[in-house]
Amino acid sequence: GLTLEKQMEMYGAIGGINAGGFIDDNGTGSGWPPYGITYGSGNCYNPDVAGPLAGFDGDNILHVGYYDYNDCELMGIRDAVSFGPILVVNDEKMSEKFLESGIGPRTCIGQRRDKAIVMMAVDGRQAYSIGLTYMDCADILHDKYGCINAINMDGGNSTCMYFDGEMMN
Repeated sequence: GLTLEKQMEMYGAIGGINAGGFIDDNGTGSGWPPYGITYGSGNCYNPDVAGPLAGFDGDNILHVGYYDYNDCELMGIRDAVSFGPILVVNDEKMSEKFLESGIGPRTCIGQRRDKAIVMMAVDGRQAYSIGLTYMDCADILHDKYGCINAINMDGGNSTCMYFDGEMMN
């Protein structure tokens, strides 16, 4: 239930993006519990809910797919959030029929073959930035940045990326 800035401060991170969704009854942006399976430092939260997931294993490999708790345990997932849709799996972009969407703010994460992590946050619903479709995100992450696995995270009003203390949307 912590904000991105607070989490970055807590872990000494220099960069980060918003991630999975969570129940936010008060509309404050600091809700709990998260939607779907979530892992933090090897601890699993909401193990009874399967769905689209982005998770890192102990070798820092990003796994994206539809997984349940047993799948995550077999893969050795260390840190993960649930959201979607999945954009790229094993170097193949998902079909347009699975990525139909309007244009909006988007937050995504992907990994290239060399294990580099690519994070993307795009404002939307603004005069200076209308946003992207899910297919736009898949095209950018796969075709431009070479991601072999990628997934959309919680976007909309939550879309944010911080690096070195500054918002980078």
